[in-house]
Amino acid sequence: MVVEDYFKNNLSDENYRKYFCIYLWWNLTTIIPLRISEFCDIKRDSLIEEEDGFLLKLPRKKQNNRRVQVIDSILIPNRLAKAINIYINSTDNYGSSLTLISYLSLPFQKRYLENKLDPEAFDSKIFLYILNEFYYEIVCKKYGFKIMEQEEVKIAEHNLDLEKVINRKIRPNNTRHFAFLNLMTQGYHPVEIARLGGHVSIYSQYHYHQHLEYWVDSEVLELMLKFSLNQNIGQHTKEIFDEKEFKKKFILRPSENKDVRIPLSIGYCTDPNQNCKVDDHVFCDAWRISFEEYKEKADIILKKINDKENMTKQLLQNLKDLYQIAMKGFKEGLYSEKNVLFNRELIETSKQLKHSLYQLAILKEKVTTNE
Repeated sequence: MVVEDYFKNNLSDENYRKYFCIYLWWNLTTIIPLRISEFCDIKRDSLIEEEDGFLLKLPRKKQNNRRVQVIDSILIPNRLAKAINIYINSTDNYGSSLTLISYLSLPFQKRYLENKLDPEAFDSKIFLYILNEFYYEIVCKKYGFKIMEQEEVKIAEHNLDLEKVINRKIRPNNTRHFAFLNLMTQGYHPVEIARLGGHVSIYSQYHYHQHLEYWVDSEVLELMLKFSLNQNIGQHTKEIFDEKEFKKKFILRPSENKDVRIPLSIGYCTDPNQNCKVDDHVFCDAWRISFEEYKEKADIILKKINDKENMTKQLLQNLKDLYQIAMKGFKEGLYSEKNVLFNRELIETSKQLKHSLYQLAILKEKVTTNE
């Protein structure tokens, strides 16, 4: 949330040079599963303009004895290519750089130059330093978050705004995991994921299956929802993390059609045409409920949440089962990445899962903080 908001602003030249690597790392490695060492090793001349757009050449590691042909260049969005070109042009005058990120352009580099083995190259140690600085200067000081261990939170939870507490920083290689999970939940075939991730074997993906439940069981849904409901957190950070304000604005937020209250078995509809696109009213954007009725029917609504969670977990298990089948039989025509029917089954299951996740998020948004 902070990264998305911070880089919408006009940054000072110093902050731009210092933190551009954070912007690029977040926008690139949450989509393409790059190791942090690979990200830092991207060459200065890696961006190539083709007829179809811009290709980014990737420095892949661990490619000996390949069982899968890995992808070493990928088409990237024009907006990202434009940002890279602007960065290169604005940092060229600081000196020669072998890597895309210019070490010599960093505002603090003089302190480390004597110990730097290659001043023309950016590396993961410098990236980690910048990431920690970003947390300290931007995430904490500018946006007001606190980084605390879980045990510290338990001791001081009565005096804390828990919505503004971060239990663990995102680490450099975490975004690679995010990218793998995203690719899996989008229905990519395991062989395609291995190629994008630079895996020499698709069996390297097995352990990622254990993390898929994260999308259902954690607070990711709440974070997704808060971000989507508040596109400019820079101006409203205090409001969105104030519990009372959050309830007031998002849980029982007023409808645009204030005079429309069509009674339903639970709650009421605020759409005069009742153009409902879902099977259950509580998943509709036009559905509202008074606090009094919520207290009366909370058990029914919470059961709907539990049912939706169970359905989501079942869809998640179905997707995992399909991946297990594909991994074991990817050399057979029936389960290969070229099989249209099997790929369609992967994509259809992923669509159902994303739809179920979205409905679960909408329902949790409306009721879970009314306790």
